[in-house]
Amino acid sequence: MKKTTSTQNGYWTIEKGSDIEHIVRKSRFICYIRHVTSREGAQIFLNETRQAHRDAVHHCFAYRVGELGLESRMSDDGEPSGTAGKPILFCLLKSNVTNVICVIVRYFGGTKLGVGPLARAYSDACSMGLQACQIEFKKEMTAVNIYCEFDDVSRIITLLDEIGAEYTQEFTEVVTFTVSVPTLEFEVLASSVTERTSARAGISKIAT
Repeated sequence: MKKTTSTQNGYWTIEKGSDIEHIVRKSRFICYIRHVTSREGAQIFLNETRQAHRDAVHHCFAYRVGELGLESRMSDDGEPSGTAGKPILFCLLKSNVTNVICVIVRYFGGTKLGVGPLARAYSDACSMGLQACQIEFKKEMTAVNIYCEFDDVSRIITLLDEIGAEYTQEFTEVVTFTVSVPTLEFEVLASSVTERTSARAGISKIAT
């Protein structure tokens, strides 16, 4: 797992999830971590996991969604209060990842662990799962339209390539570029569009 840091211009998230198993005194803690982008997506994955492990008693989870991770939810799913959902969510917060769900399925091994060891088992399983994930930084992006004449197309393409923007083109009476640009680069892009085309081209943000 990559070391994560907070930033105002992007966020860390799960690029590739993981499935791991953690055994504590014969109890099996099967941890699934996946990338999700909404509460609905998190619920779908949770339902799929419950269906795949219908014979398990506990399907504990926590998730965070949104670029700032402000929407979150957790559940002990029948475990003693505070021993499952909270440790899982704390691991996600500590790793500073969002748009992620962690579901831990527990198969009881016949020996009660006690509140402290049980919470630690869930925390350790989530930490191990995060260690096995591929975590990447996603830049905050701004969507814009650029309108230009045909003679300026090559200038605009060169500029977009220089700042690492993603774009598509539409040719009508003018050329329209639909662009996704790193937010930090928007002001540079706007001024460069004006400068390189002698103000013939225009740029506007797309309302989201």
